Amino acid sequence: SSGTHTPLLKGLLVPPTMYRVAMRLTLVAVVLAVATQTAHAATVEVAWSNCFSQSCSPKEITLGDSINFKYSSNHNVVKVSTEAEYTACSAKTNVVGSASVGATGYLHVFNTLGAQYFVCGVGGHCASGQKMVVNVVAASPKPSESPKKTPSPEKTPSTPKPSTPEKSPSPALAKVTAEVKVGVNSSPSPTPPASYSPTKSGAGRIFPSSVATLVTVLLAAAVMLLA
Repeated sequence: SSGTHTPLLKGLLVPPTMYRVAMRLTLVAVVLAVATQTAHAATVEVAWSNCFSQSCSPKEITLGDSINFKYSSNHNVVKVSTEAEYTACSAKTNVVGSASVGATGYLHVFNTLGAQYFVCGVGGHCASGQKMVVNVVAASPKPSESPKKTPSPEKTPSTPKPSTPEKSPSPALAKVTAEVKVGVNSSPSPTPPASYSPTKSGAGRIFPSSVATLVTVLLAAAVMLLA
């Protein structure tokens, strides 16, 4: 029924409470948008009555900023379209700021990029240099913060590996080796006389010193194999 729903769009019915909430949220969004734009915009005051001999020209304005022309009642503000009209003071019909508003000021908002031209349309004021060129430029982007350099981690000095001491030979091997050296360095056994000829019973007999040397060598080899 029409008493419990409010038409929001054609063919769509919503409860009155939701409708009021939606309208309030829309109003808040609009107010915030206007407030944000106003907070970033700047206004430049210009004493228009003193701008003879082009003393106020040129002026640079950021897009979205404004100029407040302040002047006495015997002046006005005329916006001309081209540089030629500005130079010749030939067009004075487009009065944007009348003489009656000069005391409080004529506020002009610049929403178009490029050069814009203003002159005074009273008498010979334009010819006397009461005119101004306003260059509207885009807002410069905010410089981004340079990323902070992350300090490189300090290098941990490498710990030198302890050298592995050489294994000393076992006492048994050392003893056998010493005995081998003694046997090698000892005097050779006496050569038997030329007349000596081994008998059958004495064939294959080995001198005692040679037997000791052979045993020593065999023991040394066994110890080395078992080490």
